[in-house]
Amino acid sequence: MRHRREERKISANLPRDYEMNNKYPDESVDGSIDPAAVERAEAALARLGERYLTEAQTELGALRQALEKLPPRAEQSRGEIAELARMAHDIAGQGSLFGWPLMSQIGDALQLLLRDRANLGPAGRALTQAHLEAMETALRDGIQDTAEPRGQKLLAGLAGLKDD
Repeated sequence: MRHRREERKISANLPRDYEMNNKYPDESVDGSIDPAAVERAEAALARLGERYLTEAQTELGALRQALEKLPPRAEQSRGEIAELARMAHDIAGQGSLFGWPLMSQIGDALQLLLRDRANLGPAGRALTQAHLEAMETALRDGIQDTAEPRGQKLLAGLAGLKDD
């Protein structure tokens, strides 16, 4: 309720046509989107997409390093495993944003594997390692799509692995 009163106060101080003409700066009065705004947005996304490969490789390296530093099973904490899951979540989210659905799917699978675990035993470590290797292969070989035969092969390889 309070928010609406504040909104009314602000809008009461603006010219009548302000809200209609300036609600979305890249939208015209008739509701169409400015083609120049679309071009700018696409160009910005393309620039970010070019950096995705580098960023994803860096994040995979950090995830691999965190896995290697993980102490033996009896000494692991939920926080350490949760951090691995968070890193996998970030990789998955960025993959879908920048046109790498295969990275997103593998990252999601890794996140689910790690989420809510107290520790990682030998099979869990091996399975985590296999997910990292699949993502590294996808990036190295430019395998972006889950529908691509090479992408399906990577996913099938992961599906056949056992957890502890």
